[in-house]
Amino acid sequence: MSRLLDIRTIMAAALTTAGLKTFPSVQAVINPPCGVLRSVSGNWDTTLPRGFPMDKYELTVVLPASLSPEEAQRTLDDWLETAGKIKAAIETATYAGKCSYARVVGYRNYGDVVLDQYIGVIFDIVTY
Repeated sequence: MSRLLDIRTIMAAALTTAGLKTFPSVQAVINPPCGVLRSVSGNWDTTLPRGFPMDKYELTVVLPASLSPEEAQRTLDDWLETAGKIKAAIETATYAGKCSYARVVGYRNYGDVVLDQYIGVIFDIVTY
């Protein structure tokens, strides 16, 4: 496995344990509620020469479209809490030497995600 897939797999396992079924790679079919991780960009040698690279990931969290808007918003708000399960699960996971640490640095696209089929949010994650 590649280092990037290893990191996404560790994140997915931590999030699934915390209560959000999460896939480490893009899926052809999803069954919300769930999360999908993907690598989006990276920079080499940012910490030290030949040190850990800085990689950026997206965690797209989607809810079933069958939820009422109020219920969907309450669920998303709970996941967005600073001390919430998503941030804690990713930041306290053990990355087995694949990276030094991971940080959930923000969120965006609160509302319609994934081709306007689902209600959800995208979390931005950085590893070093």
